Amino acid sequence: MVGATTRSSQAVKAKKIGSATSRPVTPQQGASHQATTDDSEHIVYDVDTPETAQVHLLKNLMLMENTPITLEALRYALLRTAETPRVTSALRSTIHAIVILLKQMERDNLADQMIEAITGKVKESMRIPLRQLSTAAASLDADTLALHSQLDDLESSAVKQAISSIETTAVRVETTSATLENTTTSYKDALLRTARTPAADNPLLDPRITQRTLLQAKQILIGFEGEIPTKESLASLKETAEVTIELLIEKALKPAPRDTIVVEEVSRMRTGELLFQFNTKEAVDWIKEPGMREGFAWAFDPTAYIKDRGYSILAAFVPLTLQTDNPAHLQELSTKNRLAGEQIVSARWVKPPSRRPSDQTHAHCILTTLSAETANIIIRDGIYIHGKKVYPSKLKKEPL
Repeated sequence: MVGATTRSSQAVKAKKIGSATSRPVTPQQGASHQATTDDSEHIVYDVDTPETAQVHLLKNLMLMENTPITLEALRYALLRTAETPRVTSALRSTIHAIVILLKQMERDNLADQMIEAITGKVKESMRIPLRQLSTAAASLDADTLALHSQLDDLESSAVKQAISSIETTAVRVETTSATLENTTTSYKDALLRTARTPAADNPLLDPRITQRTLLQAKQILIGFEGEIPTKESLASLKETAEVTIELLIEKALKPAPRDTIVVEEVSRMRTGELLFQFNTKEAVDWIKEPGMREGFAWAFDPTAYIKDRGYSILAAFVPLTLQTDNPAHLQELSTKNRLAGEQIVSARWVKPPSRRPSDQTHAHCILTTLSAETANIIIRDGIYIHGKKVYPSKLKKEPL
């Protein structure tokens, strides 16, 4: 009985194992398994073609209109995606990491292509010169042998005389170099001397003022309309600026400056505005061109804009018919005086209108221009304001 019971239990176990391992799959079960494994193939997306993808990115301001789809444009779209409020910090870091790797891959590929192209050009262009150089080297060897033969034939006195003349010339050169080193003033000393004794009639000779003016000319200030966006790290803002400049260089109608545009420093003002320091004034002027200034500012926030630095001048005895708060009057000043663009951006009276006598017809006015060049032209040539020629002067400010 014990043996029979044992065999019965083994048979039951074998039957259970067989049913678990060799049971056939029904068509319904197979279809369910196939649907589970291929579930990703049946997901319906709103964007399923390159055209709809481009339309989706343009609609969400992730791409610029009328621009081809490139790696730079996709990096720009990723950066814009990272700026959306609902993106978490971890996902934002992941997106930035992808952008950095894409940029590095593109640079590596471009470097390899440039190296191959340059190497091919150098080999092709140096083929003939190398052949000529070999011929010249062989001829030089022959001339050297002939010269040695001639030198052996010269008298020893002539050789000694030539050596003595060379030594005398070398001594004179050393003496002259030492004299120049002791008497020449370095650029640093000249600047320090000028700073100690500035000319009274020309304050721009002070290098501190000159340096400040040059530094301001290489800066761009970004302001925001409404609320200041979420603060990002300065390193992230600098990287965004560099990527945006690369995109502007490729898409811009006006050629970029000859020197490479470098973002030297990014700082945040107490008001939340961003101050970008560039390497050249030409780079700042190029970024401020119409069409590019908007693209650069919008890379940081849709409400961002470039705040232009104003240069104020004082115009005396201006007719009171000028309406300082009327944009049409300001535009008329630029047009009538043949100033390029809307150079005069604002005007205000020195004394409030409420304090004028009833019979007053003229007053002093402060005009603000976009550039120092325009302000200097107006000071030099004067300006017509409602039929009267006025010669403004520089607005006096507190000294440094």
